[in-house]
Amino acid sequence: MKHVFLFFTLSVAATAGTAQTQAGAVTKTLNERYEDASAEFRKLIQPTGGTSELYFYAGDNYFYWGELDSAGVMFSKGVEKDAGNPLNHAGLGRIAMSKGENGSAHFSTALAIINDKASTADKKSRELALLKMAEANTSAKKLDQSLIYLNKVNELNTGKKGAITVTNPEVYLQWGDYYSEKDGFNLSGALAQYSKAYELNPQYTRTLLRQGQLYVKVRNWDEGLKYFDQAIAAD
Repeated sequence: MKHVFLFFTLSVAATAGTAQTQAGAVTKTLNERYEDASAEFRKLIQPTGGTSELYFYAGDNYFYWGELDSAGVMFSKGVEKDAGNPLNHAGLGRIAMSKGENGSAHFSTALAIINDKASTADKKSRELALLKMAEANTSAKKLDQSLIYLNKVNELNTGKKGAITVTNPEVYLQWGDYYSEKDGFNLSGALAQYSKAYELNPQYTRTLLRQGQLYVKVRNWDEGLKYFDQAIAAD
């Protein structure tokens, strides 16, 4: 019995340690420290192979780093590990769109999983897959499709009384990106969303970078530099 308890304890500790390290690597990706994040993901994957979620985050890091082929390898391995996770299907669709190809087949698969009430995919994975698909369409200036995905994110976060509760700053970041593309030089909509993201997590440097980029867009260099300096300090 002691041996069983010890094995269980060590297994729980190892799982918790992996989760913490994965979270640290994801944070590096969000702070655009892609090389550091990649090194951590490799360490996590190499011993026994990764989970579907881990392969997604490793692929996501490669994607933002511009290493699309490596990202594709990770997303494909994630699908092999668990085809019922929408994240890696969304990832493959993003790569296709980035290459000027049609990612709709991959997105349709991801969306079918998200809409399937019998799916084992958790809310976090569903929400993140929708955000990644929205991001891809915003980048491609397909704003009508992006809005569909963002509205579905709001549906996921709507409680029984109709109130929308958001805990992930990425939700507001993607809404901000949408308004930035939609409203052109009118910054108010995008800035309002980025400010909400910052309130949720002041260390979320992508929000600060986006705000800085908005001001550079309208040639307000001093205000843009202020946010870039804050992003450096937060990192």
